[in-house]
Amino acid sequence: MDDSTKPATEESGTITKDLILDLNFVPDWARKAPEANYFDSNRGSHTERPERRRDFGDRRSDSRSRDRGPRPERRREEGPRNTDRRRSQDREPFERIERPQVCIRFLPHRNYLTEVIRRIKLSKRAHPLLQVAELFIANPGSCEVRIEVDYEAKNVNIYQCKVCGMVAMREDTLFSHITQTHLENFFTKEEKEGPEPKGKFNCILQCGLTNQLIGPPNHHSTADKIKEIRTTHYKGMSEDEYKSHLRTFHDAEKIEQWKQLSRKETSYRLKTAAEGDKAMNWAGAETFFKTSIAPSQCVKSKKVSLSGKIARDIQDPGLAMAVRDAWQQESRFPASLVGSLRGAFRSMDLQHFKAGRGAIFISDIKPCPIDPETAIPSIRDVLLYLKDHPGCTRATLVEVLRPGSAIDSAEAKEILSPLTWLIERGHIIEFFDGTLAVIHGKPARK
Repeated sequence: MDDSTKPATEESGTITKDLILDLNFVPDWARKAPEANYFDSNRGSHTERPERRRDFGDRRSDSRSRDRGPRPERRREEGPRNTDRRRSQDREPFERIERPQVCIRFLPHRNYLTEVIRRIKLSKRAHPLLQVAELFIANPGSCEVRIEVDYEAKNVNIYQCKVCGMVAMREDTLFSHITQTHLENFFTKEEKEGPEPKGKFNCILQCGLTNQLIGPPNHHSTADKIKEIRTTHYKGMSEDEYKSHLRTFHDAEKIEQWKQLSRKETSYRLKTAAEGDKAMNWAGAETFFKTSIAPSQCVKSKKVSLSGKIARDIQDPGLAMAVRDAWQQESRFPASLVGSLRGAFRSMDLQHFKAGRGAIFISDIKPCPIDPETAIPSIRDVLLYLKDHPGCTRATLVEVLRPGSAIDSAEAKEILSPLTWLIERGHIIEFFDGTLAVIHGKPARK
């Protein structure tokens, strides 16, 4: 599906605060301490485990336990065994879900991606590419899900709803979704007072889930009311399953209460209907919607794109299982998001560089090595200290190079004032958490 036929979603407006709260992109559990050294290539990802202390205790206690003698044999109960649980014929058969032949990829949402790029450029800091991708996959509304039919599956298509973007592998499944979800988008509900239902009613049905009075079993509106409640409130429940929750009461007060409620007649009228067109009841509106409106709100395609929030609510069993498995795999390592983000960042002139043990960082500033011997003394001291102690913060620089000086003193400003210039030139890299490091290598020729 091209961009012109993409359905409108709730993420097409302004950026909400569910993705980016500050410039420290990684979540709380993944944030490293300020002393993290991103340019130390010898730094391992796992700490060494201390040696285990092998303490076997008093061996005499073990010998005592062995001298207790043999255990008494268990008495087997006589009589026939209960083999009802082992009988396969008594078990309910499991419905086998077929996985569709589709390929699923994850891409960053355009609006969220634009905001991330803007904040990276304003921060003048380096941000880890992998953790930025993990932040996208952790927020379903910030990424798009691309579903494409495999090339070998010639007769397989994907059906997508024009209203919300929901997808399904079968046309009737999508029609059911459109009818259950978007009926009120095309009809106007009208209520008016009518006559009290007449007849002899000995009992009444009540919904056990909502405690709503439905009607007597011998009244003509009861069947339509059951179908309406199940369709609008319990979409994933079958008709037989819903009927098992119905309760029967022989109560004159509840029957009289239902009669008063039944005086309010609900009718449905098309929003595009002309004057003089008759209103329909719920059954008539549902039939008209299925036959005349639902087919025009369905698109058949080999490749679709939908929001991550919509993808989490897919009702098609096989497609929902495929999306769930792809989402779990992407959560372990966001391969498709990392590739998409690298291409998007490169097109916006963002710089890529590696630090530590191959971690890729994104920055708006190109790293540029500098020779400390050609700098003034205050800058030379900062460069030499960061070369030997990468990963320190501004407060650490002041504490080491100007001991006893306050952070806002003149001595501290002598150290901190050149940092902005050095960072903007790329001689010093400031990471997303405020740690600093210099670039190793030969400086470029003038």
